[in-house]
Amino acid sequence: MPQPGHHVRQCPICLKLIEHADLVVFDAGELVHQNCFVQSGGTYALVMEFLRRRAAASFCHSCLATTLHVAYDEVRKAVTALRVDREVVVRVGAECGICRQRRVTVQTTNPLLR
Repeated sequence: MPQPGHHVRQCPICLKLIEHADLVVFDAGELVHQNCFVQSGGTYALVMEFLRRRAAASFCHSCLATTLHVAYDEVRKAVTALRVDREVVVRVGAECGICRQRRVTVQTTNPLLR
């Protein structure tokens, strides 16, 4: 039951309530459960937004999957699509901005302008 003064928000995809601790994405003016967003093809946008906000660094697929709470294969598919669209570059042997391991990483070619 919502507390007085708090809005009840419902995910437009699954129609379930969005709880206080739920992971969400703000998409087209609406809050959406992150899992619903990913399952509806939103991983591309999620990965792109993450990379654009951290344009100075590159990240390995494993850390992207863990950080964004999405499956490794979904990250791999999104990165492939981003490569085709020339939105990212692949760096072999670059240091991942999260785990600091030298791996195959991706970095945006289109940083978010402030």
